[in-house]
Amino acid sequence: MPLYLIERNFAQRVEEGSDEENAALFAMNDKFGIQWVYSFLSVDAKKSYCIYEGPSTAEIRDASKALELPVDTITEIDSRVNNDGKCVVLSMKDFDREREIRLRMEQELEQARNLQLGMLPDGPPDLQDADVGFYTRPATEVGGDFYDYFLSEHSTLTVALGDATGHGMQAGTIVAATKGLFQNLSSAEGVVEALSHMSEKLKNMSIGRNLMALAMVKIERNRLSYSSAGIPPMLLYRSQTKEVQEILLEGLPLGLTSSGNYRTHETELYPGDVVLLMTDGLPERLDPDSNEYGYSRPMSVFREIAHNSADRICKLMVDAGDKWADGREQEDDISVAVYKFLGDTPKN
Repeated sequence: MPLYLIERNFAQRVEEGSDEENAALFAMNDKFGIQWVYSFLSVDAKKSYCIYEGPSTAEIRDASKALELPVDTITEIDSRVNNDGKCVVLSMKDFDREREIRLRMEQELEQARNLQLGMLPDGPPDLQDADVGFYTRPATEVGGDFYDYFLSEHSTLTVALGDATGHGMQAGTIVAATKGLFQNLSSAEGVVEALSHMSEKLKNMSIGRNLMALAMVKIERNRLSYSSAGIPPMLLYRSQTKEVQEILLEGLPLGLTSSGNYRTHETELYPGDVVLLMTDGLPERLDPDSNEYGYSRPMSVFREIAHNSADRICKLMVDAGDKWADGREQEDDISVAVYKFLGDTPKN
């Protein structure tokens, strides 16, 4: 049977149909002997272009009328032009083959996504003197963001939050390599030594242009050491002044050079102080007019919500970014790590 391209114009945005609505649509198509192949939406989702197989245009118009769907134009199609300039005759076998390939790729990506999510900690550490929270939301099936932690036998906590370049399988590969290197760090290594060691190992893996931006925090009692490899600044809420400090340490992403010339920032924490790490997916969120969320807004939000639990702070930070986006699709992975100090300050 011939193939047809149908253009439909709608007064309102086209929304995704429910399972019941989709079932009714397929049943009506079967009744008129037509088969839906593909649909494409315009940017404003008010215009659709659908490919159908059917006996003639009459059956397509009758089915559309029964479903109360507009039909503006119907064009019979029989070939497509490939990127090599050659025309190829279209057939349902071509579409079925492409659908099978796409389905297989989706299944493989889902498996890779489950594998990557399985590499993340089951939950935050259970500490007597601190509350820790993590949150991540990938923009694609396999994200490039990563977080992890380990506790030394003396209860020194080391936290890492990373953002691999790109998305998909390549980003997933660099995440897996980074996790392996992080978990094999010596607890005696400082944060600068740790970043330098990981950068050298990643560079020696010959992973091409795949890099890992990463922040690392090491906390022993109330002493915090922080270093950064090309990731947004650490935010530090001081409970005594109720102010937020932005701590920016420049450094090259891991894997770019054998030595990234990393620096360290050390400070003391006091009861109620909160440390926040984030990947650039949050400050770089765009609203419908392509305006960036920026870095000052997360600081203001953090100041207002720092009294909450660590998990709650993570969620509220991401929610604020979603509110700014106002329905615009997330274009980059978003991850947040929060450490809230609840202990006492040691007396000298």
